Amino acid sequence: MLKLRNPAPFHAMFLHGRRVTAAAFLAAFASCVDAAVPAPVEDARAGVFSPDGRYLAFERHAGWDRHLGVMDLATRKVEWVENGPGLAGLASWGTDGSLIYTAGTITETSFAATAMKSEEGFGIRIWRRGEGSHDFTRGRRRDATPSFSPDMKTVYWVSPEGNTLHKLPQIYMWAAPTDAPEHRRKVLSSQMHWVDAAVNQPQVSPDGRTLVWAHLANVRDRWGLRASSVGTPDRNTPITAPEEIAYEPRWSADGRYIVYTAFRDGYPSWCCCIQEFASGATRNLGPGREPCLSPDMKTLVRTLDGRLVFTEMKPEDFPHGPAADDEKQFLEPENIFFSAKPEAKRRFSVPATDGFKLGQDRMFFVRVRLRWKGGRKAKGDLPVLFAKYDESAAGGFRLMMNDSVPNFWWRTRDDYPLRVAMPGPISPGEHVITAVRAPGVVYLSVDGSDPLVQQMREEHLSLDHPRGLSTGPFFARGEGDRVISVDVGTGWPVDVPRPATRKELLK
Repeated sequence: MLKLRNPAPFHAMFLHGRRVTAAAFLAAFASCVDAAVPAPVEDARAGVFSPDGRYLAFERHAGWDRHLGVMDLATRKVEWVENGPGLAGLASWGTDGSLIYTAGTITETSFAATAMKSEEGFGIRIWRRGEGSHDFTRGRRRDATPSFSPDMKTVYWVSPEGNTLHKLPQIYMWAAPTDAPEHRRKVLSSQMHWVDAAVNQPQVSPDGRTLVWAHLANVRDRWGLRASSVGTPDRNTPITAPEEIAYEPRWSADGRYIVYTAFRDGYPSWCCCIQEFASGATRNLGPGREPCLSPDMKTLVRTLDGRLVFTEMKPEDFPHGPAADDEKQFLEPENIFFSAKPEAKRRFSVPATDGFKLGQDRMFFVRVRLRWKGGRKAKGDLPVLFAKYDESAAGGFRLMMNDSVPNFWWRTRDDYPLRVAMPGPISPGEHVITAVRAPGVVYLSVDGSDPLVQQMREEHLSLDHPRGLSTGPFFARGEGDRVISVDVGTGWPVDVPRPATRKELLK
């Protein structure tokens, strides 16, 4: 039997007390859907339905300016929230009918504004019908893509504010009480390192339990969606495939589905996709961007060819699958097949053994215990440990130190490094650094910390039959730094907490 989310249109699997056929059932469903979806809105983009489904917030571009309007879908009358010079948009509705959005004027970069001590930039505003708008944040920080929690107590957004550890213009996730924006706090911190240079578009599920956002997923600038429990965003998991570019997520009103913009090989253009969160089952809904479902789940609005297009949703548009069981890959116990304890102050090199063959589909880990003196003034990355491929001298995986920050590299056969880096330096002393490579994902943990997760395309991780392991020359100089031991094994390492899974988020 077809299982559908909203029982209201489908309470009559029995019509007037009579059992109906599947064809009659679908006809009954069609009769319950509004006969006519709204006509397209010309010269508009980024449509977002209000919680009652009556209004649609949208953006209209005019040269360098971006205006924000709210349309009554019944009368097509538009009330302009912002239509002056500057930027206004990236809006989300609150459950009480408030609209939160980004607004401001920009002529300089954030770095130039900071140097000039200028407040020019953009911040966050909240608009309520009949009351107008008021500032939530303002200034040079470039706060953007805000949204409310379902209980209206918290605002989430992204901003480059707080970038003190990195040279790149990183974008972090922030939150603050709706009535006390000055009590702002950084939400996503330990996941942010030089590879993950940006996050965007945080959205909380309607039940208030799950946070989803767009995340710069690897050094090749490939965006993907990640999710976490609201209280533990650093413990998160990718929910879109590594080969898929994905961003602009929005929840369905019942919290069962996420719609988002996506592209992958085989798509004719940017497309709108829908995913059942519990299973990960996904369906392509066709070309377009910036999708949003109406509260009754009957209509999808998307940006297509410079206008907003409305599409009727049919039962077959909603993907279904078995509940996710992604914890299985982390249940295999640790199995060490290579272990070494180098002699003090000596570089060591060992050949591969028969069991030292790592294929694309195997989870394996590399654990290094080292003594780190720190205080080194060296340019670039210092090699600690590396493995090479059988057929070439190209490095397979490497543990590097850069200004006391551990970095683990996987180097592809085209000699392009893919790096997972901790967000800050380690202190002098003994440390255990563990890297785990699962299909499409790499994790890094220091001293048993929750693992940082870095999603990558599988072709980037083709590490087969490495020739062996050796320490880098830096650790052969006898200046206090030393590799104490090295373990390579399969399964999940015992000294690293298991990462978050989709199944865990559904509990």
